[in-house]
Amino acid sequence: MAEDPKTATSPQDPGSQEEATSSERSESHAPSAEAKGADDSMRLVLLVMIVANQGMLDDLVTAMLDLGIQGTIIESKGLMSLLRDEMPIFSGLAAMIPQRTGSRVVLSVTAAGEIDQVFSFLQNELTDDERPMAFTVPIDRFMSGSKKS
Repeated sequence: MAEDPKTATSPQDPGSQEEATSSERSESHAPSAEAKGADDSMRLVLLVMIVANQGMLDDLVTAMLDLGIQGTIIESKGLMSLLRDEMPIFSGLAAMIPQRTGSRVVLSVTAAGEIDQVFSFLQNELTDDERPMAFTVPIDRFMSGSKKS
């Protein structure tokens, strides 16, 4: 049985048709720059900063407040500090473990659009020694019993 040349396809044609359909689909559903900016203002992220340099904590908190970002600060203790202070079996290693007292972990649930300002401050206003470890984690769901002021 002979196939109609208009409907006959080679084995490569379905893939190329699929690619075209796929690229058409992504082009038609790609958010515009304006829509993406609006999306960032609605999308929430968890900002995590681990501040080892205690002297920079005041400056960091002040910068966050200036940017209108609220957060929670948790005192933390590194694994090596824990070994030195609370596990006597490792007391012989105490001389090799730094005497740093711990860190502070700053947590903030904030709009994704505000994160660039925080990272800009960290990059431009702090030296490498002063800069905390910082990262964000996307938030899929969020619930709070308190209202933002």
